[in-house]
Amino acid sequence: METEDSALVLLDRLSAPAPIAASVNTYLGPGSDRVRFVGRTLATLISHEMGHMFGNFHTEPFNSTVTLSDQGGNRTGLYGVGADGFGGTPDYVDVDFGEDVLVANEGWSGLQDSLSTIAFSVTSAPRS
Repeated sequence: METEDSALVLLDRLSAPAPIAASVNTYLGPGSDRVRFVGRTLATLISHEMGHMFGNFHTEPFNSTVTLSDQGGNRTGLYGVGADGFGGTPDYVDVDFGEDVLVANEGWSGLQDSLSTIAFSVTSAPRS
């Protein structure tokens, strides 16, 4: 664990007008709870970045397994957008850390258990 590293979640594209795929505005509809959706999406992205600090690499974003370690690109999956295509609605999908295939375009192969990686990282870190 590198506790002196920094992680950023940039809000410029996240708050851009629709139809930019990275923008939460793209997934807001008439029945969306805007505050809940933006809050959950920010928490998801912050958790994703913290996962890197605890030892996780990116996983495959376009398979049937959606995890917090997924590489960017599948925003609907990572943002928890449900079947209705909108965020902040009752069919919200909770995205967590878990087992998924490492993304090949970053030079890795195999399976990553991102939740276990974090658990090991935070429990075996040197104490000051």
